[in-house]
Amino acid sequence: MNSIDPIGFIRGTKGDSVSFLVNKDVCLSFGQIVRIESGERLFYARVINSESSSTLELVEQLREAEGKEAFGPYSAYRNVDAMLFLEKRLGKVRSPTFNPNYRDKVYVASEEDCSVLKLSGELEVGRLRSEDQLLGSVGINIDAVPRMMGMFGMTGSGKTNTELILNAQIIDNSPKTVALIFDFAGQLLEGKEIKPQRGLRDHPLFHTKVQYYSSRDGKMAVGLHTITPGNLDTLFPDIQPPQRRIAWELYKHLGATWIEKARESYRANGNLELRANKSAAEALMQKLASLPHDLFPPSSYTFIDSALRNICNGVSCLVDISGLRSEDQTA
Repeated sequence: MNSIDPIGFIRGTKGDSVSFLVNKDVCLSFGQIVRIESGERLFYARVINSESSSTLELVEQLREAEGKEAFGPYSAYRNVDAMLFLEKRLGKVRSPTFNPNYRDKVYVASEEDCSVLKLSGELEVGRLRSEDQLLGSVGINIDAVPRMMGMFGMTGSGKTNTELILNAQIIDNSPKTVALIFDFAGQLLEGKEIKPQRGLRDHPLFHTKVQYYSSRDGKMAVGLHTITPGNLDTLFPDIQPPQRRIAWELYKHLGATWIEKARESYRANGNLELRANKSAAEALMQKLASLPHDLFPPSSYTFIDSALRNICNGVSCLVDISGLRSEDQTA
């Protein structure tokens, strides 16, 4: 199978989805990139589904399979579904503005297509494969990395492995690249449970270019004395203005230890020793009482300051929050 001869033709399109029939003995893979030539446009699509059938009705198929009756002539075919993701027109590559036509020819991607797609980058995350042929590297340019990014896919689609590779590349390119990594599943430090999976701990620069924070070793803590009422919107997105005003009054009278002293006073006397709406005060104290002691100890230490210093010095920070409750992860 080469990129010169067509492997099939378009049988139908809808939006950015295309279906095409493939020639006999053509071997494709899920996720493979194909090229579609449509007049002055070139479309690139990713294979997402495939089905094999014939022009016989289901009853006829069953009777023939059971040897009760032979039908003919009929045609067997394989239909492949793909999702458009890029279009090349007049030398420019962009998101698809239209879709191919019926009977447009479909080809496997070539090395030239790899250069057209500009898939390579300084942070290499893999290789582009067409059947058993490797066409080139796939990566992300450093200046294209956003401030925040997410990775989405079904279970087993390779999210964790891709993230491990990308994070390893970020570590390799330090101090040009640095990352604040939140590990929700606890799989990035040592890898998944399936061995011989390797994690970021196995990176040769881990001890010099990565700082690990976890609630299990006490390093991930935010001291109560570092929290001001201005931080409450982050800790409690549903906080109301009356509760916020009471918090500022407490902070004005009690200083940095306002949370600690307010909780002690409320436990002992059932009030805050200041004039305030009772229901608003109760709601505020319920929120402050919900802060877990292991994550929010009565101290002036906060791992946030440590993480910011490390990031400014080109040291990536891996924050493992897998052992926390969902509400504590949000906080």
